[in-house]
Amino acid sequence: MKAVIKSASPYYSIIEKLWREAAALIAKWKILYIAILIALLFIHPQKLFALPDSLPEEEQTAPARTSQIMLLVVDGLQSDALQKTRAPNINGLGSAGVKVDRMCLMPPDSRAAQIYSIFSGSEPARHGYLNTGDKPGVESILNLMQKRGNDTLLIDGTGELKGLTSGLKYFYSENVEDDSKITELAIKEISEKKPFFSVMVLSGPYRAMVRSGEDSREYLEAVAQADIQVGRLLGHLHQQGLYQDTLIVVCGTVGAPPLIIRGNEFSTGKSVPVVSNNDIAPTLAYLQGINMSGINGLVLWDSLRPGPGRPEIYMLQQRVKDLSDAYSRAMDEAGRLERKRIAVQDEKADLTREKYTMERKMKERDQRIDRLNLTVRLMKVGFVITLALFIIALLVQFKVLKKRYLFFT
Repeated sequence: MKAVIKSASPYYSIIEKLWREAAALIAKWKILYIAILIALLFIHPQKLFALPDSLPEEEQTAPARTSQIMLLVVDGLQSDALQKTRAPNINGLGSAGVKVDRMCLMPPDSRAAQIYSIFSGSEPARHGYLNTGDKPGVESILNLMQKRGNDTLLIDGTGELKGLTSGLKYFYSENVEDDSKITELAIKEISEKKPFFSVMVLSGPYRAMVRSGEDSREYLEAVAQADIQVGRLLGHLHQQGLYQDTLIVVCGTVGAPPLIIRGNEFSTGKSVPVVSNNDIAPTLAYLQGINMSGINGLVLWDSLRPGPGRPEIYMLQQRVKDLSDAYSRAMDEAGRLERKRIAVQDEKADLTREKYTMERKMKERDQRIDRLNLTVRLMKVGFVITLALFIIALLVQFKVLKKRYLFFT
């Protein structure tokens, strides 16, 4: 049989020769192989087949540096309106960056209160700027950037922010109905003063919403006009070669406003369901290394692009931590309100008991008064009857005595 295989396979002799050479080589070096294996087992037996302690971190590419920040507040802008009318510029920013379908707001719904919540990262009840001229109790990110040496520009077309002039280098706040004038002024001031942080407040959509409602044709046309003004500002940035490195934020004020952010530090084409208008300032402050105290807004970690010092897993952990802390604070606040509600209910029950007690006492008093009145009336009647009887008795006695002692009448 072996002879048959040899004759049938021309490569048999070659294979047999290689096998013999390999066996001889193994026999020659097998003592060395055994010695090396024993040495490895003796030195690090527990790590011979162990996995590495940690995997190398993925190298993060540093995002391009932001040259300036532009915050565009469109007063009265509603999220639904962006799908009902022509808004290519605002929607384009949303496609190129992060789009939030709706921002949550805390009452009151005054424009001044909501705009300052965007600036301060805190609720109206905390910052205290509820109406024009009020003194805010929480410092805004505009003031903090100006203190750090970054020039800030605020151009307000609502006239609601006249009480915020303190600490700002460039400021304008007037009730301007034509948003194009605000845009022209903004382009002029940005070109001349070159601020790091620019804020523009357009008021056209809010005026139309108040006059005709948010489902009216007038309101949708006002939103389209506001989008044109946003496009003019973006066009200016393109002309100056600043668009790519400009962090742009577009948001509304009252109702159910959207939030759109486009910048080098933010993700591209990402949709986030719901955030608060208090979250804008803390996020911008984090990116600029500014510490904001006395706020209750959160950093939008899940909207940021991973970079050196903030890998994606770290940002997700921070987001979960912040949301857990916020939930804990919300539960504490809910517990406080529940305890207050119980205290109010107890006080209401006490007042109800006091009311019933007073009603019972008043009823008893009224009954006593009625009894006394009845007694007085009975006494009066008795007095009248007694007096009448006394008079009758006197008359009878007089007649009797008259007949007895008088002989003639």
